[in-house]
Formats: sequence, C-alpha cells, structure tokens
Amino acid sequence: MEIIAAVGGGAFVLTSFVTGLRLLWLSRTTRQLPEFVLGLGLFLMGGLGYPVMMVAELGSFLPDVARAGLVALNQLFGMVGLALVGTFTWRVFRPDDPRARTAMYVFAVGFVGAFAWRAAFGSFAPIALGGDQTPLAHTGLTLATLGWSGAESFRYYLQLRKRLRLGLADPLLTDRFRLWASSMFLAMLLSGISSVCNHLGIAFNTSTIGVLTVGVLGSLCSFSVWFAFFPPRFYASWVRGRAASGPAAA
Repeated sequence: MEIIAAVGGGAFVLTSFVTGLRLLWLSRTTRQLPEFVLGLGLFLMGGLGYPVMMVAELGSFLPDVARAGLVALNQLFGMVGLALVGTFTWRVFRPDDPRARTAMYVFAVGFVGAFAWRAAFGSFAPIALGGDQTPLAHTGLTLATLGWSGAESFRYYLQLRKRLRLGLADPLLTDRFRLWASSMFLAMLLSGISSVCNHLGIAFNTSTIGVLTVGVLGSLCSFSVWFAFFPPRFYASWVRGRAASGPAAA
C-alpha cells in the first residue's frame, strides 16, 4: 500500500515541480501571464505544498509547533496556488468576461479569508495532533476553482473537436485541453475525498483510503498534466495519427 501512495504522490510532486518550473522558464520568453501564473501555481501547490504536508503528517520526530507551522505553510502555498489557477482560467478562457474576473477576485479573497479565520480561531496542527479541520469555505472554494478550470477547458475542447473534424484545428492542441480538463477534475475528486476524510477526523495521508486515492488519482492527474504541456514524441504522433485516421477517431 505504501508503494502505491509513494508512486502516486511522487509522480504528482515531480510533475508539479518540473512542469511548474518549465512553464515559469517559458514565461521568461513569451512574457505572457498565463504561463507564469500556472507555472507558479503548480510549483507551489504540488511541487512544494504536498511534500510539506507529508512531512507535517508523518514527521513524528518534529516538535508539534514545527508540524503545525508546516501545515500553515502548506495551506498558504495551496491558497496562493489555487488563486493563480483561477487567474489562469480567467485569462485563458474568459479574458473579456467581467463575471470571470469577479469570480477570480472572489476566490482570491475567499482563500485569504479562510486562511485568516483558521489562523485567528483555529489550529494548524495536523489531525494526528488533534488539530481542527480545514474550514468548509476553503474546501468549497478549492473545489469550485478546480471545477471551474476543468469545465472551461472541457468546453473549449468540445469546440475544438468540432473544428478538428473539419480539419480546422490542431489535434495536439485540441487534446491538450482535454488533458487539462481531466487533470482538474481528477484533482477536484482527490481534494474532495481528502476533505471528507479531514472532516471525519481521518488522517488522509496515512489512511488506507488516502493511500489508494493518492496512488491512483495522483498518478492519473500527473499523467494528464505532463502530457498536456510536454507530450512525449510517441504520444504526439499517436494523437496526430488518430486524428488523421478520420472523423470517427477524432
């Protein structure tokens, strides 16, 4: 069981870390906001935030105050990362829609408020130390942010798929939106299961359901993110060949 969690968690951390850095490096060339905010968001949430939380949950050798500090740091990384994902969604899919801009601001302010509330009235101690649960507002905002990004990407994928059948869209670009939507929905499901366990007082990262969830969903999410932005040559050839085989395949 531990091997399953290690594979899924490790893949998630490595993918978030490397993809985040590569997108940040790409933004130096393109000078575009989407690459920067998404790269930084992935880097903070998965590349840094998840390992920090694992140390907090499993680091029984650390003082309690240090473990609580690591949970607070994880929450901060997650809050900023999700706000950046919301910014990416707004700028890529609905840059001229004032409702999307407002939603992004609401998400950002909501995350700050949830973090401040927990800092003032709650505890950042891990559940293993009797710490309280993540505020429901934070959980709802997390699921909403991930769901929004996934829904927008899937909507765009459906539009491009129609154009692809007419030979008016690039198959690899079309598939990229499908993969990003998949990664967001998988992350949403993983976060939802984690939140349920959290509010039931179950230490997610050390429980059987947590191990299986991280192992399976973490691996699938990592695959989707990596192949969306940096598809291997064999996969790119397969996507293009599938599209060229006819409308039915597309």
